[in-house]
Order: sequence, then structure tokens, then C-alpha cells
Amino acid sequence: MLALPTLPLLLLLLLAGCTRAAYKLQERYSWNQLDFAFPNERLKEQAIAHGDYIPQNGLPVGVEHFGNRLFVTVPRWRD
Repeated sequence: MLALPTLPLLLLLLLAGCTRAAYKLQERYSWNQLDFAFPNERLKEQAIAHGDYIPQNGLPVGVEHFGNRLFVTVPRWRD
């Protein structure tokens, strides 16, 4: 059971968390489709022709910020 003095502290932390969750992120960049750097255009066209690379299927599912870098996770979907 929680001691009575810790209850106000927990309420304060909960309120601070709710206030922080309402913060809106500022959009810096946006794009409609992800594209990857292939060694050359021929290899890219070959991958598209064989179905190994489908540009419309590049869906970012995770984003992490570390330092001054942004890491975007794009899984390799399997059939």
C-alpha cells in the first residue's frame, strides 16, 4: 500500500506526463515514397523487374531519435 505522502507526488508526475504527451512534434521533412540507393540504375531496374524491390511497399514502422540523427526502421516484408 502506498504511503499517503507519496500520493501527491504520483499525481504530480501523472499530470506532468499528460502535459508532456500533448506536445505536438514539428514537421521538418516529408516524403511520399522511400527510395534506396542502389549501386547503379540497372540493378535497381532489375530488382523492380524481378519483384525483389517494390518501391510502394517501403513502409517506415519505427522512428528513433539519437543525438542529432534520426533512425527509420523499414522492414523487409516477406510473401
